[in-house]
Formats: sequence, structure tokens, C-alpha cells
Amino acid sequence: MLALSVVPDLIGDTPPPVLAASSTVAQAARSLVASGERALALVDDDGRFVALITAETFVRFVAGGGDAEAHPAVSLAPRPVDALAPDDSALDALTLMTRRGLSHLPVLNEDGRLIGILSQARVLDVAEAALDRVFGRVQREVFGQPSGSIE
Repeated sequence: MLALSVVPDLIGDTPPPVLAASSTVAQAARSLVASGERALALVDDDGRFVALITAETFVRFVAGGGDAEAHPAVSLAPRPVDALAPDDSALDALTLMTRRGLSHLPVLNEDGRLIGILSQARVLDVAEAALDRVFGRVQREVFGQPSGSIE
């Protein structure tokens, strides 16, 4: 269940939102809102991952009274950046997120290029679906009835 690999089991084919690392906070915020996601990656001129910024990061910045038009987005991102490899498990991802208090993690290949962004919510959704399947099998084996039916 939680032994699923980050890629391909948890990261879909949809490219994650990315923006140039030289962007301002305002540009990054607009990009994040337009994407409909809760995190975006900043990349350098060669397309290599530099930083990850979440919606929570923007909230803290605005609450602190920062100038979004003048402030570089990359300065909001924590350093060093925790990241996942494609073959890390869902359990690895959830453990790292929980221990570090992170809602999202970038998934990088061996060249430091972004493959995707994994959210804690996605890991939990996949774990919940797997548990539902296991529960359904156990219920059918033990009680001989389909899951969800109560008699």
C-alpha cells in the first residue's frame, strides 16, 4: 500500500507549475493562482529545480507586509530543499513530510530536474483508497458480503 513508488504511482502525467527563479513574489503568486495548485517550482535558466514555494509561504509573506512586486520569489523558499527521488515510496514521502512539517515535496530526477510535485493530500488519498480496497477484500472474505453493504 504505502510501498507504492512516488513515480508513477503518485505523480501523474500533468506537468507541475513552474516559473523562472528570477521571478518576483507577485509573479509567482499570480502563476500559482492561475495553475489552481497549492505549490509551484522555481527553476533556473537551464530548467533545473531551484526551490518550491507553497500557498502557505505566500500567506506568511503577505502577513509580514512584504513588497511582492520587488521581492524575489526564490528568497521565500526554505534552504536546503528536501526532495524525493522517483523510486522513493509513498511511506518515505509521508514520513519526510510529517517529520519536516511539509505539505509538498518536489520529485527530482538524478540530474536535479523536476519530475513533479507531491502533496501530502495526494499521498493520503492514495493510502485511503488502498485501505478501502484492503478493507473490502477482508470484509468479503470474512463476512461474504461486498464492502459498504450492511445487513
